[in-house]
Amino acid sequence: MGPGLKVEEAPTEPLDLGQGHTLKLFAFKSLTPDEIVGGWWEHDDPDLHLRCTGLIYFDVAATGHVDKEKYLVKSWEPLTMGKRIQCCHCLTAGHIKEGLWRPYGGRHE
Repeated sequence: MGPGLKVEEAPTEPLDLGQGHTLKLFAFKSLTPDEIVGGWWEHDDPDLHLRCTGLIYFDVAATGHVDKEKYLVKSWEPLTMGKRIQCCHCLTAGHIKEGLWRPYGGRHE
């Protein structure tokens, strides 16, 4: 993120994607408080019996300055993203399609 940018959770409940995966949406409060720019992705790591958490940035105008991988949102309702997501900690991988987690065949699926 850039200097002076503050992350604020969107006023919604986390999206339950199924299979132990959730996505809590967020915006950059100081830029575009109403534009959703990404989400905190949480899922289970079966080997460590912990929850993994990572940020996913959406490919929207407000994230143009963010030097991180961005994900195209094909549909907001239900949420469908354009490419595979993979956890850098436990290697769980899959897609979000029609609001649900679809395992890719990664390490734990």
